[in-house]
Amino acid sequence: ENKRFLKAMLEERKNQDNVESLTFCDQLTGAFNRKYYEKELERLDDKLYYPLSIIVLSVNRLDQINDKYGRAVGDLIIKQVAQILKNTCRGDDVVVRLEGNEFVILMPKTEGANGERAIKRIKKIMDEANVQSIKLSVSFGYCTKYDETEDLNRIFEMAEKQLERLKRLEE
Repeated sequence: ENKRFLKAMLEERKNQDNVESLTFCDQLTGAFNRKYYEKELERLDDKLYYPLSIIVLSVNRLDQINDKYGRAVGDLIIKQVAQILKNTCRGDDVVVRLEGNEFVILMPKTEGANGERAIKRIKKIMDEANVQSIKLSVSFGYCTKYDETEDLNRIFEMAEKQLERLKRLEE
């Protein structure tokens, strides 16, 4: 009787984990999704996690790749970018596929200079990677929140503006 009960409880927990995984994970990449991002952003907006660096990145020329090689190749590129991010970020960092070709990395307890170093490290790996002979091209922007007086949405907007400036330079 106890064994059956424990087995049923384990099965129920497994089902809950599966539902949570579907709720918070991007189906294509396995990275976290926007819903999880919003939840984590709220949790990490606490002095316990400051400085909190936000890195925003975008895969360049994805529309042209989709047009020339097909969406399947574009999907492979998105998956490769997500895999590199998940492999190069620390355990406390949160890797999110925000939408389409845009990703965000939340880096708790990370000063701006360390965020910059992380970008350089990730960019170096991205520059060496390719998918079906297509070199990965990714643009980055970042900003850091140092204390509770700063608005986290404003920090994100600043990171996005930097991304857009750098993206225009790379195109």
